[in-house]
Amino acid sequence: MLSGRSIVLNIIHAYSEEIPFRIKWIFKVEENKLIKMGHMPGITEAMMLGSVNVNYVEMQNSAESILKFLKDVKQIHITTDEGTDIWVGS
Repeated sequence: MLSGRSIVLNIIHAYSEEIPFRIKWIFKVEENKLIKMGHMPGITEAMMLGSVNVNYVEMQNSAESILKFLKDVKQIHITTDEGTDIWVGS
């Protein structure tokens, strides 16, 4: 699914005065559409290994199923009981 693309995990210590620079940097890095960046300032090894319990095979299967379902969809309306009410698409 990400063939020919690079994924960059930006795992750094966060300094608030760097936020404007980091935002511009992320947009610049992702400009060519071949690089996706996960920006995770302050994340720890314990957070990645302990609290992120992901079955990546199941996640990929779910994503592929959703993509098949949405293949010819032009617009989606998403609502939730908590008040989300958004339209995505043309």
